[in-house]
Amino acid sequence: GDCVTQGIADLCCALSDDLSPCYVVYYDTEQESYSPLRPCSNIRHEVGMGFWVWSWGKERLDARLRTPLKPTRIALKKGWNQVGSPFDYPVSLDAIAVIKGNQQEGLGSAHSKGWIGKYLFLYDTDIGEYQGLPLTGGVLEPWKGYWIRAYEDCELLIPNTLASPSATKVLVDEGKL
Repeated sequence: GDCVTQGIADLCCALSDDLSPCYVVYYDTEQESYSPLRPCSNIRHEVGMGFWVWSWGKERLDARLRTPLKPTRIALKKGWNQVGSPFDYPVSLDAIAVIKGNQQEGLGSAHSKGWIGKYLFLYDTDIGEYQGLPLTGGVLEPWKGYWIRAYEDCELLIPNTLASPSATKVLVDEGKL
């Protein structure tokens, strides 16, 4: 709608009708810290970019979104990256790839090559803590933000394929982390 220009959405345009004031925070990989995005206007959001939105309580957001029709590439910078799935359905972690230069590897292989960390992390707002996901055997869920550690600049390639019903969410307990 009115909040998208040349395929890039303006976050505050999309969210401020539901959240007032609207506070958006993202993790800046170059500064290695959180940065508030102020003022709340002209905040460009590219597909797959993760961010935090503050609300004073449980809020219902009615932002209209279009699911991409093709696989999506998300640039990963060396360091921690906050990403999200651009699709409105779960995607198997086993189907996601990492691209570095002209090489493409699955998440597990990319970790073995030293490109990315061993786990994805997500913050579960229901329990108020982070959870770790192994790189295989689980799913990337819609409407969730994930952390991934990149040891090299590379790209995440998320396919536009629905995870099979047998794909399960696998979490790692704190002792193993």
